[in-house]
Amino acid sequence: MIESEDGEPVEYTLVNDEKTLLYLVNQGTLTFHPWLSSVESLDRPDFVLFDLDPGKAPFENVVSAAKTLHQELKRQSLDSFVKTSGKSGLHVLVPWKERGNYDEAREWAREFAERIVE
Repeated sequence: MIESEDGEPVEYTLVNDEKTLLYLVNQGTLTFHPWLSSVESLDRPDFVLFDLDPGKAPFENVVSAAKTLHQELKRQSLDSFVKTSGKSGLHVLVPWKERGNYDEAREWAREFAERIVE
């Protein structure tokens, strides 16, 4: 059990075997949003996720932004992986190899994104 930002308990489904996955598919689950950390260390992310949504802009803008992000990450010798998001955008995932928690990863991502925007 994990607490939400307002302190309320939230239960998440752990898909750790084929039976659970098939059960959820049979229930009509359309999009699985993986947790960004492993069960052994829920408070430490394994990935930083940049969520690129088009809003009212064309999808080509999202692709361009993802390419720019990828190039800058590559320049800094950081791996990244792109995948479609559940709705209309792209997610760029970066393995988080630092020792920091979610707050530190979020701060790094914010600063990185601000540099790219500049």
